[in-house]
Amino acid sequence: MCFSTDIAPSAVDIMMGDIITKDKIAFKRSEGALSQEELSSVLGQKAKIQVNKNENITREVI
Repeated sequence: MCFSTDIAPSAVDIMMGDIITKDKIAFKRSEGALSQEELSSVLGQKAKIQVNKNENITREVI
């Protein structure tokens, strides 16, 4: 099991259709989320599903 610094929503819930911006994400150690290197592909994308606070942003979200 390898842990890296991954992207997860910050202090806000991300609703379906919301644009993912830098202020809506935080970097935390976890498994299964997108990496920091993938940040540019996430920013500006619309969320396809709702993501609750502290849940990982995964490929299914964007």
